[in-house]
Amino acid sequence: MPRKGSSRPPELRAPNAPSSAYDIGYQKPPKHKQFKPGQSGNPNGRPKGARNKSNVTSERSLRNLVLAEANRKIDVREGDKTVSYSVIKAVVRSLGLQAARGKLQSQKLFIELNRQARQEESRELQAWFEVACEYKYGWEERIEHARQNNLPIPNPIPHPDDIDIDPRTGTVKFRGPVTQKEKEFYDFLRDRENVLQEAVESLEGEVQSAVDAQSRAELEAELRKAEKMLEETQDTIRAFRGDPDPIDDVLEARRRAKKLLAELRKNEK
Repeated sequence: MPRKGSSRPPELRAPNAPSSAYDIGYQKPPKHKQFKPGQSGNPNGRPKGARNKSNVTSERSLRNLVLAEANRKIDVREGDKTVSYSVIKAVVRSLGLQAARGKLQSQKLFIELNRQARQEESRELQAWFEVACEYKYGWEERIEHARQNNLPIPNPIPHPDDIDIDPRTGTVKFRGPVTQKEKEFYDFLRDRENVLQEAVESLEGEVQSAVDAQSRAELEAELRKAEKMLEETQDTIRAFRGDPDPIDDVLEARRRAKKLLAELRKNEK
């Protein structure tokens, strides 16, 4: 499934298949679809209405206007407070309320819209599941082929080991970075986790061997600071791996990650 907090799932590209005797691609259509010598590319002639493109332009303009109006924010009264909704959300909400109040026509329309929305969502999820399977299994095969033939091991992002696929539920879950930028930050976090873990262990030993109360208090303050930074680092790593507990939201985890990164860089100066 798409990572929480993201409007679209990451783009997945399966590894290239082995080349055949005749590659199909740009300016190289399949053999059976190529024009034969002396054969017209348009045997039926110019289609009706081809000379008049104004209708297409008008339809596109109308579509853009409708979408813009549907997404426009408006203020809606709900009890004692005012909330901001898009026009389309306000319309659907109003329709749902009318259906709940027993208006038969609204109930029929709302049920039909709900059915269509669920069908479309199911089709999109099925298509996304198939793409994820092709990506994961394709890269696993490519990596295994490289290992067996002593070739450089590919390291795609996201890595197939970080993709969990459940055929029983048709769900896909990412347990690692899904972009190059996230990969760089993820590697940075893992390095910092190791450094902070070593610092915590070292400070714990120094606290135990402190010779006076003032030195012990100073070391304990440094230890608490290092433990807090280590905890925040590990929370962010868990968020990347699809297990944000105790952080409820990946977006919140990333906001904390930016703050952590700024603190780490400040301490390194």
